[in-house]
Amino acid sequence: MERTQHTPGPLRYEQSQHHAQIYLIDYAAKDPKNAPHYAAMGEVRTTEADARRLVACWNACQGISTETLEGGVLAEMRAVLAEAECWMREYGIQNNDDGAMGMFADLRAVLAKLKG
Repeated sequence: MERTQHTPGPLRYEQSQHHAQIYLIDYAAKDPKNAPHYAAMGEVRTTEADARRLVACWNACQGISTETLEGGVLAEMRAVLAEAECWMREYGIQNNDDGAMGMFADLRAVLAKLKG
């Protein structure tokens, strides 16, 4: 692997008495929960909250290139979903379309989660 590429695979964290450690999981193992793990790019010691957030973001972005993430694709995705939500709502109301209104409700719920 080139030094310019990130290490592939999911992460997990473990909380010790004083800090959290973030590990790269050996995803080739048969049982990932009990798989051998090793520190990604050295041992990372941080707070549990930061470790949980980093692990969640890393794992959620699997398959998206770093360049795409740096380019703002997540903000673009939120904007497109918000626009689709508005369009779906108007379409559903104008056409009395239960399917469109159901999709509108789903989009609204996802956007609410993204807004935190």
